[in-house]
Amino acid sequence: MRRFFSILTGLFLLASIQGQVVSSSVWFAPASAGGLGPEKLSNGALTSGTDWDVSGEFVLTNDEAQFPDGGVFSYVWQLSGDMVSSVETNTDYTLTFVVSDCSGTMLLQFMETSSSISYISETTYANGTHELEFTSPADIGSGGLSIRTQVGGDAGNIDDISLKERL
Repeated sequence: MRRFFSILTGLFLLASIQGQVVSSSVWFAPASAGGLGPEKLSNGALTSGTDWDVSGEFVLTNDEAQFPDGGVFSYVWQLSGDMVSSVETNTDYTLTFVVSDCSGTMLLQFMETSSSISYISETTYANGTHELEFTSPADIGSGGLSIRTQVGGDAGNIDDISLKERL
């Protein structure tokens, strides 16, 4: 043991004589590296339109929510009672969905179903898969999910909707 400490002291002396710094570091994974929790929505693929409701111009057909006209407020939603589990207050989420058959961009807003509480304010989305992150507010009403088309967006389809808590 004495010899080990002598060698260790000699190494430190050698390092300091040569002007080098001996240090160690520990890497910590960011909090978001924990992944995603289980799916919160029922039937995110919109097969047969079950577990989802629509109003305005939205139509549930061909396993997607089709929005044929970009000039009318329209909604596709899932009530908290139809979800696997409701949105919870002050919680981080990842929302993914696919936009297709859109000639330009859809103007969408993601909100709670029983009030005008917005999860993600209106933004334009072109064809493709979109992944959004948001933190639910302290007041979320019933905790469902509603997607509203805004006036001024183009017609298009929405499919493969997923909502998961970020761990």
